[in-house]
Amino acid sequence: MIVSRTEIAIKICYCVYSETCITTQEISYRLHHSDEYKNGLYFVFDDSNHVIYIGKVGPSKTASLYMRCIGNGKNAHSKETWYTQYARYIKFHKFPNYSDEQLLLAERIAILYERPIFNDQHTDIDTLKKYVW
Repeated sequence: MIVSRTEIAIKICYCVYSETCITTQEISYRLHHSDEYKNGLYFVFDDSNHVIYIGKVGPSKTASLYMRCIGNGKNAHSKETWYTQYARYIKFHKFPNYSDEQLLLAERIAILYERPIFNDQHTDIDTLKKYVW
C-alpha cells in the first residue's frame, strides 16, 4: 500500500492537534526534567488558533520543550519577537519510537503541510505584516 506525503502529514498533524494545550506561561523548568516532553513535535499557536511555528524536541538528556521555548539562552524561542508577541499556547505530541532522524522528517513534513509563518527564519515580522496583517 502506497501512502502519500499528504496522508502522512495529516496523521502527524492529527497526533499533535489531539493533544492538550499548554499555555506559554505553563512552560516551566520542571518540564526540562520530564521525559513526557522529549522525543516529539510541538506546534505553537497564536490567538486565532493558527499554527505559527513547528518544532521538534529530540531524545537527548539536554533536550526538552522547556529548553526549546525558554531555557536555551539566546536560542530559546522566548528571545524571539514572534514568540513573545504572538505565541499563546503549544501542543506537544511524543513519538516514543521515532529516531531523531525520523522526528526531523516528521517535522519537515508537518511544516510543508501546515506552512507556519515563523518557521522561515529569514522572514522578519515587518515583512510578514505587509502580507499577512
